[in-house]
Amino acid sequence: MIFFVLSNVSSTRGHQYKLYKKHSTGVHALFFCERVINAWNKLPDDTNFNTLATFKHSIINTDFTGFLKRL
Repeated sequence: MIFFVLSNVSSTRGHQYKLYKKHSTGVHALFFCERVINAWNKLPDDTNFNTLATFKHSIINTDFTGFLKRL
C-alpha cells in the first residue's frame, strides 16, 4: 500500500517535494496520511531538504498550529 506519492506537476509553488493528494470524502479524509499532506505541502519555501539534520533544523520554527484539530 502506497501512502504518499510525489506530485508530478513541475510548476508547483514552494518546495519541489510536494505530495499528490487524492480528493477523498468521508472517513478516509481523516486518516493520518491524508491530513499530513496538507502540512507537508505548505512547508515554507526556505525549507532545507539536503539532509535529515538540516531538514529538522529548518522546520524547528515553522508554525503548525493551523493544522491542529480543535475539539
